[in-house]
Amino acid sequence: MKLVIANDVDSIPEDLPDDRRFFVSSVKAAAHAGRAAALTVFVYSEMPRDEAGAGSSRMVHMQDGHGNIASRVVFTGRDSNNGWAAQSPIVDLATTFDEIEAGGFGDRCIVVWDGQGRRATCYPAGVIQENASWTVSVPLFSGDVTQDEICGALNEIYNEHMKTPSSHTVKVWLGGKLNQGLEDEIERHLKGGIQAYFSGRSRRVKILAQTNTSAGRTDLVILQRASLGAGPTIAGVLELKVLRGGKADEEVTLEGLQQGHAYRAELELPFCTLALYDVGTNLTHDASNVLAAAPAHLKEAVRVRRFPLYRDPASWRKAGSYTA
Repeated sequence: MKLVIANDVDSIPEDLPDDRRFFVSSVKAAAHAGRAAALTVFVYSEMPRDEAGAGSSRMVHMQDGHGNIASRVVFTGRDSNNGWAAQSPIVDLATTFDEIEAGGFGDRCIVVWDGQGRRATCYPAGVIQENASWTVSVPLFSGDVTQDEICGALNEIYNEHMKTPSSHTVKVWLGGKLNQGLEDEIERHLKGGIQAYFSGRSRRVKILAQTNTSAGRTDLVILQRASLGAGPTIAGVLELKVLRGGKADEEVTLEGLQQGHAYRAELELPFCTLALYDVGTNLTHDASNVLAAAPAHLKEAVRVRRFPLYRDPASWRKAGSYTA
């Protein structure tokens, strides 16, 4: 736990893949509280000065709020901290996409920040594949991270790009078969999504995955800078499980409840949330059947959310078009 508390809460988690790291870093730069509510497009670049073109402006320490990036296309590396902003302001997003593609950057990782709606959209394969994208809202927050806010982030991520395989989504099925590493895939997806969701927080938040503690190995730990500006504190823990159908679902849920209860008790945490991702044959968001036999003290200590993952949009519509 000493390693957890000593963590640099201002840094981006090192184990995020490059496209997720670029996304989270760009959102962190754009969502800074001192920014004007404007449109900004970030283009991944190893040579930002050259690729931004003549008349471009140097941008430094963007994640600290420096530099005017409003209505600009910004060329920057994966950490989105220093870069160069193109001279011409953004007038129309579709035209900007055309210009990016015409300039030979259409297959680059692109992040679009909508400051009015406080939403960020990532095109990991570039704007030449506009349907392959993910979107996360970035609300302005103050105070301590709460369990309701974590559940709001889970709902947002599920609704935008998890419930069906349309658009960019978690790779639930590979070649028509269930992804054998599904738990890890969901964890990576949640880590980047939740990290971006809390980028507008006045007190920095950082998400750690697979962290060894005295109570066991947690899935996702939510760290937050202390109110007096000291080192980070643990705001809560998010545990995730995959339900594959049958009697085993009750055992998997019970294990998650027991783990969550242990984390809360031994680490003295404000909350633990258990997120169940259902890929069984009778998909549902209702967790009552897997919780029926669980001890009351476990259910009182851990909030449980269940999210059905549909194989295709038609299955989702047939099941009632559930939205979290």
